[in-house]
Amino acid sequence: MLDVNIKDSSHFKQNVTHKLDKWGYEYLYTSKQVTITKIPETAEEKLREILIRELRLDTQINPYAFSCFLAAFQDIPHFDSMPWTVRAEVFRDEYGIEVTDRTLRNWCSRLLERKFIYKDTCGSQWKSEEINGCIVRTPVAEGDEKMLAYFAERKKLLEEEKEEAIRCGIPEREAFREAYQTMVRELWNKYHCIYYRCKNFTLTAFDPDQNNTLYEIYELTQEIMQKQNSGGKNDSE
Repeated sequence: MLDVNIKDSSHFKQNVTHKLDKWGYEYLYTSKQVTITKIPETAEEKLREILIRELRLDTQINPYAFSCFLAAFQDIPHFDSMPWTVRAEVFRDEYGIEVTDRTLRNWCSRLLERKFIYKDTCGSQWKSEEINGCIVRTPVAEGDEKMLAYFAERKKLLEEEKEEAIRCGIPEREAFREAYQTMVRELWNKYHCIYYRCKNFTLTAFDPDQNNTLYEIYELTQEIMQKQNSGGKNDSE
């Protein structure tokens, strides 16, 4: 359970107590044995333990905020396929919790590492443009003519700029980077926007009849959500 190196006798106690402390256990440690005196009991405590133990999240994780992140894939339409900055905005509007897009990315990366979520080949199209000095991001319908023209010109321009840079003796990787920057700048000047695709993030299937970590997280999430809805929301992180 603890997954510590028993051969490392000089650090064995430190490794054991460090993990138990992170997971929220109380214990009695002697030279002969470790006696667990208290384990996580509430849904918040249990969820926090799983997030730290299984997903290796930071000990400062807000269990309710993370549980809302999981629930958002079900609660918020198209949450599985949108820019991260937009996700952070709709997440705040839905749950009243201020979480940065960087934090959401980090949480998603942990889920990807453990194969609890995967990136699909399909997705949605978006456009970013400047309106009154602010960058505004909006979804674009499949088959939009302006978007298709943009993508076609983008591909052609990127290939031409890259080939020209390589002919000038610039290494291929640097040539692509310079070509990409030129392409974005020229298309922005022409279209006054950027079109791009966001691929889907999909939670993996899970079986409630098996010992399944994702299902356990989901069950605890629902319990916390119900508690919050009936008794008021927790403070945001």
